[in-house]
Amino acid sequence: MRSQRNIKSSPSWMVNCALLLLLLGISPSIVVTANDVTSSSYPRSSCDPTVDTIRLYGGSGDAGRVELCHDSKWRYVCSSTASSSPSTPSVWNTTNAALVACKQLGHKTARMAELANDMAMGETVDSGVDPSDGGMRILSCKGHEEDLKECEWIVDSKCQIDEAVGAACTSAPPPGFYGDETGTAEQKARIIMDEMWEWEKMIQATFQMKISNARNDEIRMEGKTCQSAGDDTCTTTKEPKNYVVPDGIPNALHDMELIKSAFLYPEGVSETYSDLRERFSLFVSPSNVSKNEDDLSKALPKLQWNAYGVNLANFFSSSSTEEVKDKLLNSPDLASIYDIYLSSNAHNAIHYYLDSPYRYRTAAPSNLDAKTAEKFEILQRDGIVMFDDFGGDINAIIEQAMASVTGPVHLKLKNETIASSGGAVITSRIPIAPLEDLLLRDPTIKALVEAYQGPSMLHGYKTTRMTSVLESVSQYNAGAYHHDRVGRRLKLFLFLHDVDCTEGHPTRVAAGTNNVLYYRTEAYPSTRFDDDYVQSNYKIIQACGKKGGGFLFDTHTLHKGTVEGKDERTVVIAEYHNVAKCSFSHESGFGLPCPGGDMYRVDAPLP
Repeated sequence: MRSQRNIKSSPSWMVNCALLLLLLGISPSIVVTANDVTSSSYPRSSCDPTVDTIRLYGGSGDAGRVELCHDSKWRYVCSSTASSSPSTPSVWNTTNAALVACKQLGHKTARMAELANDMAMGETVDSGVDPSDGGMRILSCKGHEEDLKECEWIVDSKCQIDEAVGAACTSAPPPGFYGDETGTAEQKARIIMDEMWEWEKMIQATFQMKISNARNDEIRMEGKTCQSAGDDTCTTTKEPKNYVVPDGIPNALHDMELIKSAFLYPEGVSETYSDLRERFSLFVSPSNVSKNEDDLSKALPKLQWNAYGVNLANFFSSSSTEEVKDKLLNSPDLASIYDIYLSSNAHNAIHYYLDSPYRYRTAAPSNLDAKTAEKFEILQRDGIVMFDDFGGDINAIIEQAMASVTGPVHLKLKNETIASSGGAVITSRIPIAPLEDLLLRDPTIKALVEAYQGPSMLHGYKTTRMTSVLESVSQYNAGAYHHDRVGRRLKLFLFLHDVDCTEGHPTRVAAGTNNVLYYRTEAYPSTRFDDDYVQSNYKIIQACGKKGGGFLFDTHTLHKGTVEGKDERTVVIAEYHNVAKCSFSHESGFGLPCPGGDMYRVDAPLP
């Protein structure tokens, strides 16, 4: 649902407003001023070019639709390609225009440059731009400019929301091991990554052979059918057919009504499922089903599935990650499930090979004490576990973190504090020493993280404030149920004040979705989900509580930040990955938020 705020203009009180706010200790970035409104039907389209030049809308401090202020109006940005020859290379890429935009926003580089629609920041993300004003089309850009307006551009009435571009930026270099003083974590990571590359190479070769054999089987079967029919006009094809799915084989991939009810962007999902549907049809064809009948008869009764993916938990009964891994890679019945439902996902080296041995272990490792083991069991089952009190020097942490996102202090933190979506969300990436000590050295946190996802690193942390300006999902696309595409990844949320369960913008988590292997994770449309479907299929956990407490949760779960609520919410968010994950993702060119772009980077292994 779109939301627009109708506030009358009062230009007389704008003089020295910023100075007055500084004296009062109030942040101008979260106050709706006269420059935010006009008397037109687009009250949020206006901007002050002396203050506002560029913004990200609909995402966070590091990702969103890019909009520029020109002639006191916010405008969409479009690339040169859309209105010219399709053969013309787009200037909106991570080395040219998008790089300039990210640097202008205070980041170091761009990790993704796409159409906003492809980043799930399209027409449902309403920033109030007036379409009649025309957008700004970037014609050429070298990448060294300090401002997008230094690139060659024109105002173009054809530059509308369907062509608008988005960017995902990062405030730090590519993933590395900058805090790895001994080099131990990097050595572990390289061993794991080499294994991942070897598995991916093997699985691709094996799968291509399976595809070829399956196609040949169908051609032979079709040829026999033609011969028995005695029809000279009967011909065989090299493409698989869409066969009637045999009874008992779940098929969410062809069910458009199910897809429409389950996703926010069903058309985009249907498109990303196209090659998956082709492989599904091939592997459930009569010849292949008969060939794998024994394996399927063992596997299907254990399979949990829905519109989003499959859950393999019922196949395992071991607490040993090595035993789980052996079954994942060598079990014939799981091989059939993999071929039919998961083989099209380009991220399987992460989701299947790296994560799933930890995902499907059935009990806590024996080295955990009883209290930590209890928390692990909850985290493993639900994908989230609450903490009443994280401990540490909480008063010092709160003082430093709050100062970075409230009052006049944060205004001095150029390129370290960013307000996105018109001040709806404020993010700060400043170092906080007592926080870092807690995140790296607390024994319970370390034990939980490594039991859940293997040898791990603290990649970084940030302070995030949801302000009273936040009102709807149209401002903040993380207010819709989603997952972060990176697989098993833990984030720690530390409450800097009491967070009310109703009015405090609590994070909501669909319990148990941490154990789902999603059909596709490459494209944003397949990672944005319908509220009603999620809430009717899963138990929803609200993450709220007292100051100094918080939670640890897996961003592979379906989760969202609640946009409704009259209270502001300020939290510290820290991010932990398996030591190999982000480096593998970067070397593979996946473009995943691994690590997240908008945080103070630590890149240190858990000691």
